[in-house]
Parts: sequence; C-alpha cells; structure tokens
Amino acid sequence: MIQPRHLIIALSLACLASGPADAQTPQWQNIVEDSMADRTGPESVKCPELYETTQTRCQFDGGRACLMERAIESAKGGDCMRAAWLTEITLCTDPAAQKRVRDAGQDNVCAFLKGK
Repeated sequence: MIQPRHLIIALSLACLASGPADAQTPQWQNIVEDSMADRTGPESVKCPELYETTQTRCQFDGGRACLMERAIESAKGGDCMRAAWLTEITLCTDPAAQKRVRDAGQDNVCAFLKGK
C-alpha cells in the first residue's frame, strides 16, 4: 500500500518534472503570438511593400497585429495557404522566425490560428 506521504512526494516530483506550461509551447507558436500582440502605427511597420500588396489597411492600422487578424480570418475561412502566408509576412525582418513557422507546417499554423 502506498503511503499518502509517498503519493504526495511522487505527485510533487511529477509536477516539477513537467515544468511550466510555457516550456511545452512550441517556439513557433510563441513567435505567432508575438505577431498577434504587436499592434503598431505606420511608422513602425517593417516591410511596408508587403503590406501594400496584401493588406494596405494594416500598414496604417495595427501593423503585424492587424495582419494576424486577417490570417486568423483566413484560417477560420478555410484558406490555410493565405493564413500561413500572412503570418510569414509579419516576420519579414526575421528569417529565422519565418523558417520556424514555415517548418511547423501550413496545416499546424492554420489549426493554431483557427483556435484564436
């Protein structure tokens, strides 16, 4: 029979071993979340030429956060290719972040955005 004290110790160790929830979040999801939270004005938009060919309004009203709103709409509407493409545009100045998101795969990115 397991002693209650031993059970408490075992459960405590299991919780410590699992670490905080953020440690288990894939890095690409954190990158996407950062884009969603980055609401800026036109003076802070990077790669304005990409906004001009996709979502000009976002260049002047919200920057990356606005573009991510369009990406979420696209994902929920079933246009995963556009959702992934808009997400990558928000990372235009960070090729390493773009690669992480691209490596996650369009389907994973789309599923993540559908949940937002």
